[in-house]
Formats: sequence, C-alpha cells, structure tokens
Amino acid sequence: MKSQSKNKTLLRNGFNHTELMAGTPDIACLEPRFSCFFPIYDALSCVLDSVHIQSTYLGKPVFNATAPWGIRIPLGPTSFNIIKQGRCWLCLNGKEPLLLNQGDMAVIIHGMSHCLRDDLQSETIPIEQILPPEQIGRLQNVTFGGGGKPATLVLGCFFLNPAHSRLLSALPDVIHIKNENGHPIEWLSGILNLLDNESTADHPGTSVLLNHLAHILFIQAVRSYLKIISPDNENWANILLSTEIHSALNLIHTYPEKAWSVTLLAKEISMSRSAFAAKFTGLLGVPPMKYLLDFRMHKASVLLQNNHQNLKQIALQVGYHSESAFSNAFKRWANIAPGLYRESRMQENASG
Repeated sequence: MKSQSKNKTLLRNGFNHTELMAGTPDIACLEPRFSCFFPIYDALSCVLDSVHIQSTYLGKPVFNATAPWGIRIPLGPTSFNIIKQGRCWLCLNGKEPLLLNQGDMAVIIHGMSHCLRDDLQSETIPIEQILPPEQIGRLQNVTFGGGGKPATLVLGCFFLNPAHSRLLSALPDVIHIKNENGHPIEWLSGILNLLDNESTADHPGTSVLLNHLAHILFIQAVRSYLKIISPDNENWANILLSTEIHSALNLIHTYPEKAWSVTLLAKEISMSRSAFAAKFTGLLGVPPMKYLLDFRMHKASVLLQNNHQNLKQIALQVGYHSESAFSNAFKRWANIAPGLYRESRMQENASG
C-alpha cells in the first residue's frame, strides 16, 4: 500500500507509468515527463542562456569628459553607457534625445550608431579619435573635452548573436536603467566595483570574468526592462507569460536532441496541434519547426568553435543520428559545410 501511494505521487509529478508498475523504483533512474519540471518564468532563463556573448571591451578605460564634449559611436555590437559622474544626452537617429543622469545606464541593444554629449548643441567627434582601436582595453583612463564641468563614463560593448533567439528582436533599441538617489542600482553598483578592480591590474582570468560580467549585465538589463513593460505589449511579456509557449521553448532549449515534431510538442504542453502551431507562430513570428532548426544549428555553430568533439558527436547533440544528415542541414542553413565553418572560426580566433 505504501509503495502504491508513492507511485501515485511520482505519477503526479510526471514520471513514466510503465517504470512505476514494477514497484518502488530508484528515482534517479526515472525519466520525467519534460513539461512537469519547468516553473512558469524559467522561459527567460532558457532564452538568455542561449545568447552567447563575446566581450570586446568592458569598463576599461574609463572616460573622463569635461564640457563641452561629444562623441560619436558607430554602428556595431550591443553597447552600454554608465554615467558614474555628471550627466549627458544620448542621441540616436530618429529618436528623442534621452537624458542620462549620474548612476544611470543605457544599453543600446541592436548596436545602433549614437552620440553622447554634455549638451544637445555640443559638437561630436568620432570615438576613434579619443580611443584608437589598438588602445582598447589597454588604457585605464581617457581624458577629453573643453575643461568645463566634468562627467565620468564607463563604456563597453559586446557581441550578441541575436539569431540564438528570435525573441531578442522584440527588445527595444535602448534599455534605460535609472539610478536610485543618484547612485547606480544595487546590482549595477556591484558590477562596477568588479570592473574597477579588474581595470586597475592584470589578474589571471580577467578576460573570462569580463565575459561573464557582460552576460550578467545584459541579463539584468533585460530583467529590468521586463519589470516595466506594459502588460499589453505583444512580444516578450506575452511570450514569457504564456504558460504553454514558454514550456515549449523550455523543451526545445533543454532537449534539442529529441525528435520533436509539432504534434509531440503540442502533446507535451497539453494543447491541440493546430492551436499550438498557431499560437507559437503568432508570438514568435516563425513556426515551431523553423525555430527548432535555428536553435539546433546555432547550438551546433557554438559547439563547432571548439575542437573537442567530432561532427558525429555534435550531430547527436542537435538531433541528427548521422553525420551526413547533420552536415547537409548545417550547409543549407549556414551556406558553408560544418568542417569549413569550424576551420574558419578557429583561424579567426587564432588571429584575435
């Protein structure tokens, strides 16, 4: 009787019925029903975990500007601006100027060209004139401007691969994180302290730490955006608050090697096939199988960038049981064979 009661409890938590019929099982050997183990808001974790970041420079150097001053930052990777002292205007083409006060941070999600200046009438110069590319990451402080009222800025940029998740395209051009009583909010203050520490000396593992800090900074910025997003916004909020769709995303992101179909995904989240396909496509802009393919191929592209696994091993991790089937799918998707892709990325990494 005790064994039967335990079995019923395990069944309610999603364990396989056939394995339970044999009596009290070893729980570690049971295979859970996938969708039973994902809390509602874990979809954000799955989405952001798939976003790979490569830091270009992060908080080194610190920019000490004196009025009048203005700099132009060209189109490029995702960038951020933190105002440690003073204030400035952020100007993007076609957008209303945004005033950044001391303790504020602005994240330019899609890498749009923009200007920072102490006054809307101040002239701007290209950032390359202040910080030549070969000096990035080497200098601790850069001073420029006309000698007037001071402002201190921490600038940085990092590469996102937005195709790792089509959800990133729903983010705004700028995420503005406001200060608390003139000081950076608590999590941002902690990141700044770590950046200050890493900028004053060359520590072992600095590049790895900065990469992780970039990821944390980005995730915190997105979370801050989600806190203020309008409930009727038809992108991130609806996707993440849709229990069925975030469960489907969890399944795809956590088990890309599974032989998923629209029918199987719909069954796992207790929806009809047609209703699931329509809702998924409506919220994400692509059908479930196209999203699955993109995610698998992007995961494969990340795995290919190291030389620790052969193509067969990578193929199995992204749902292909033969190397040839995986190679054909990857070549159709990336217009390059996986072996050549690996070779080209390794050459790029070797050249810096």
